[in-house]
Amino acid sequence: MARPPAQYESEHWKFASDVETVRRYGESHPDDFVQELFENEPHLRLIVLMAGDRPSEHEAALRVLVEHPDQLEVRSTPFRQSHLDEIRREVTATARSRPGAFTQWGVNRGRVHIQLAADRLDLAADLHRRFGDAVELLVGMFPFPPATGTDHHEEDSPLVARPQLPLLPSEEFDVDLEHEIEVTSGGTTSGALLIHNRGHSDVVIETNGGVTARVVDPRTGVVVGGFSGAQAMPLILYRITPGDTVSIPLLVGSTSSVRDLGYAVPPGPWAIEVPIQIEGRGTFRTPHLPILVHPSPNTEQPLLDR
Repeated sequence: MARPPAQYESEHWKFASDVETVRRYGESHPDDFVQELFENEPHLRLIVLMAGDRPSEHEAALRVLVEHPDQLEVRSTPFRQSHLDEIRREVTATARSRPGAFTQWGVNRGRVHIQLAADRLDLAADLHRRFGDAVELLVGMFPFPPATGTDHHEEDSPLVARPQLPLLPSEEFDVDLEHEIEVTSGGTTSGALLIHNRGHSDVVIETNGGVTARVVDPRTGVVVGGFSGAQAMPLILYRITPGDTVSIPLLVGSTSSVRDLGYAVPPGPWAIEVPIQIEGRGTFRTPHLPILVHPSPNTEQPLLDR
């Protein structure tokens, strides 16, 4: 099971013996047992997922064995663990043969959850055709296939919902790209950001080894996408003395964060802004810098259901 949120962790510990009991029971019923997990709302429960047509029988048996029977619930799930493990092995083999196509994958809540790069709709369609509802697919930031009748007034994705940062003071800093940035739709590329210190004091830029851009609509300034995926988080500092310029590695991704654009930022001229964290002063954003998004060689990017 995933590590619980801190506010529930102490409550979950009281179920430690029940979890072990459920796992031992599952070992004696390997054809049916899939997974145990916690649900915290509307009240705390230990959920046991069982395949097959005997969930009521399993629940009655487990309630006799556990210490907290009133907080145990057995649910039927359509896919046996052996089937999910077989899919996971196939996905692992496919991921090894297609570097960069898969962001993450694993078995959870009775399905194989797979996240793909935003330009891999071809692969998403193939996995959906082969495995159907046994897999839950995320392409970039959105589900595949797209849900019909989606309410587009739902909460914006994290990239869009972040509060706008103050601009990097132009009287203190000049910002430019070391080279022009071009990226494929839904893809990722790297470059370098040049920051020149026009001020009179040393400035320290805090990074994780580099900085990560957000793609913005140059007409409106609205964030429409960026990099989607895990990054290492070491603290690496760049000190800029007055009159000097530093070159900082720059990561640019074009995964869409706006449903109406589709899974990937469409081809065309766009812009980026880059959050810059200054030691002791907080986080700022650069002025808009131009980038060019090219069509993806993998697949045409359709719009999501509107």
